[in-house]
Amino acid sequence: MAQANCNTTATETPTALRRDAVLPTAVSLIRYHSANQSSVPRLSLTARIRLTALHWAGGVAELDRCIQQALVLCDGVLIEAEHLQPAEENSRRVQSNMLRSLRATDGERDAAAKTLGIRTRTLRENMAGLREQGFPVPERAPAVSELSHE
Repeated sequence: MAQANCNTTATETPTALRRDAVLPTAVSLIRYHSANQSSVPRLSLTARIRLTALHWAGGVAELDRCIQQALVLCDGVLIEAEHLQPAEENSRRVQSNMLRSLRATDGERDAAAKTLGIRTRTLRENMAGLREQGFPVPERAPAVSELSHE
């Protein structure tokens, strides 16, 4: 049986997902992390096959991390099987996409999240993970006062 793509932390006590629970859970997670977006991405047939072929020993937490990464990597319309890569590969791509969006929006979290097609809270949680790994995360651009004469 294939192993799942994403790792859980050692402090979690995961309960493996049953095969028949994987797709409904994945769809629920996609909807949750895409809240307040104009459209919710769908899973392609190949992504559905890949998700159900994997053994999710890390349970919902493991699947959640994969879905969050896939949402950052997809085009906002369709999650493909290639968006469900090993955690190490996706982490680098996710970090790059998130940091690029943050820089493009001068650190404005709401705008960056909208660009990525995820909730602002999901972006903040991922940014906290980046900081823990030692990545420099752009801060919000300072507000320019209307009274400033500079």
